[in-house]
Amino acid sequence: MRLYIRRLEEEKIRKIKNWTLIYGRRKTGKSTLVKKNLQMDYYVLITDSNSAITADDKVIKIDDAIKEVKETLHKGGVWASSNFHEIVSNSQPLGFTRVTGKPVTPPPL
Repeated sequence: MRLYIRRLEEEKIRKIKNWTLIYGRRKTGKSTLVKKNLQMDYYVLITDSNSAITADDKVIKIDDAIKEVKETLHKGGVWASSNFHEIVSNSQPLGFTRVTGKPVTPPPL
């Protein structure tokens, strides 16, 4: 039996309308919070710089995940990722995106 404890942040997650970074300590349920509460067209868990796991638990190459994210964005879709930093550090960076799917220019560091 799996137990899911509702969190105060759930309503905030449901109302997300733009690019949002959710961060916190390890193993605190951030990915589950997003998967259960955000309406999205594509979800991917980046496992390392070479592979990813889709919402239906398929292991795919990182290049295929990036291609799918770009297609989702091109259609105006919403995507979410766990371990987003792995995509950004990959040789084919996506850049910053908004959750609505519209690419935005990252601010200068």
